[in-house]
Amino acid sequence: MTSFWFDPWLGGAPLRTQFQRLFQVSAQSTSMVREMGRWFEGQWVWDLRWRRKLFVWELNLLERLHEILDRSIISTVDDSWCWKHDPSGL
Repeated sequence: MTSFWFDPWLGGAPLRTQFQRLFQVSAQSTSMVREMGRWFEGQWVWDLRWRRKLFVWELNLLERLHEILDRSIISTVDDSWCWKHDPSGL
């Protein structure tokens, strides 16, 4: 499973480092990606929750986060690891 805030699943760095302030006020700081939204009529809908109402300047950060999230592709297939044999033995 992939951690929404702690794993570098978007942009090469964890979202908690890209959006530190939003991470601090998130009510879902330990949630997995699959727990941060839901499927609705065949589309993934993000459902981010906050411990308090966001300030105006935090809403700007949230807009930037949504721009990144909206470019992601969420699949119904569970994450998995796959190792491919390398003929060199490495």
